[in-house]
Amino acid sequence: IVADTIGLCDTEWNDQQVLNLIKNRVESNIKYIDVVYIVFRADRLLQNYINNIKKVLNWLNFNEKKDTDLRFVFVATYSDYLD
Repeated sequence: IVADTIGLCDTEWNDQQVLNLIKNRVESNIKYIDVVYIVFRADRLLQNYINNIKKVLNWLNFNEKKDTDLRFVFVATYSDYLD
């Protein structure tokens, strides 16, 4: 099952409303999460996008220093010409 959620920063809703929508969608449709893909546009990665990604990671108990069964994949689009 793939749960494609609303984007973190590409709506007219505020950040908390978007995060709540994502949480509700995932919690109501999925019993077990195997992989989380976080797709972001690398050529316009603004601080509020980073903050929202961190909120999602925190909600999912992401900790880069601890082993977990949950895998995270970060996909940067529009990164062809970045240094």
